[in-house]
Amino acid sequence: MKRTGILLLLLVIAFGGVLLAFQFGVNRIDKEMLTDGRVRFIYENKTIDEPLFPPDAKAIRNLLDTKRLYKDTPSCSFHDDISVSFSNGQYVFCIARDTCPVVYDANHQKYIFLTKKEGEELHSILNRYGFVFPCV
Repeated sequence: MKRTGILLLLLVIAFGGVLLAFQFGVNRIDKEMLTDGRVRFIYENKTIDEPLFPPDAKAIRNLLDTKRLYKDTPSCSFHDDISVSFSNGQYVFCIARDTCPVVYDANHQKYIFLTKKEGEELHSILNRYGFVFPCV
């Protein structure tokens, strides 16, 4: 009886560990997946669709790396016309059209919350390509 209880406890702990690993592994961005960055900004009379310079792509990948993905309904507005994509468009991250430091992961349909400083850094990078915020 005692042995069965210990075995059951070990199975519960192992199952809990697998669930935690799955939860944290699936709900985070892994920058190794993100290659060949591209920016897209279509707003009013501007149409920008061009590759990211490697240092800028690396900086954005570093901002997104290991960020947790959240299901939420922020009041920020998102559209793929204001976005950064990687891996030949396989991964699309829509940038909040106002000044919220939030990014929408279109592939997972979840949100990434950046710090204010990280949001400013992202906008600074995108401004060099002609992005203008807010663009609502």
